[in-house]
Amino acid sequence: MDDTRDCGVEKPFTIQSSPETQALKEQQARALAPKSGQSKILRKAREKMLEESKRKVRSRARDVDTPINQGQRRRHTDKPGPETSTHR
Repeated sequence: MDDTRDCGVEKPFTIQSSPETQALKEQQARALAPKSGQSKILRKAREKMLEESKRKVRSRARDVDTPINQGQRRRHTDKPGPETSTHR
């Protein structure tokens, strides 16, 4: 059953809007549209790139052997020498 024929409208979604309504719609679309570089896709891409760069920096910081880090490694990984041995 087609109720639109009772109203005298054959295709309600293809009716031309009035010039005032069309101008209002266009104005709202311009106001709500993201500006250049503000789209969700670009924002997500920037966030992902930032996270990857932070991850790389953290990874490189762990790989760098500074004198302080080398000293800490020696202290923790060296086996006790004969002078610290309890066997006599």
